[in-house]
Amino acid sequence: MLEVRPSHIMLIQLPNAFGDAATNMAIDAALLDCIPAGLATFRHYGWTEPAATFGYAQSYAEVRSALSAAPAVDAAPPVLVRRQTGGGIVDHRNDWTYALILHHSLPAAQRPATQIYQQIHQAISQTLQSIGIETQLAPCPRACHNPPPAPTRFAQHPVSRIPHPV
Repeated sequence: MLEVRPSHIMLIQLPNAFGDAATNMAIDAALLDCIPAGLATFRHYGWTEPAATFGYAQSYAEVRSALSAAPAVDAAPPVLVRRQTGGGIVDHRNDWTYALILHHSLPAAQRPATQIYQQIHQAISQTLQSIGIETQLAPCPRACHNPPPAPTRFAQHPVSRIPHPV
């Protein structure tokens, strides 16, 4: 479990919002660049247009090709926007998106991204189940138990889109 000590961490939960792809990624980037020491921010949001995001190291042409080869989720092709973080292609045409930004001074920020994702997803699943919504966590599609060694600027694993401090 993520250890949260109220005297040591403040979580700012931003209200749900909807935006276009560029705006959503710009807000995430601004929060990542500007979060003050000792703070964490949780932001959940939706999309006003069909969109897909991809990691900083991926080729735009390869992403466009991969999405055009995939079964269509929506009639309109998605707007593509590069994330400031690493990871693979994320198709946002039918999802609920969140961003958890942890200042690098927080102990939780030093944990492997896959561990943080697992704990968040378990908490969301338990919360939904507590109000009568059945959920099942999907298995990790890749080698989630072998995260890249810390410290790295960005986690390279497709599931690990959480930036880590240098």
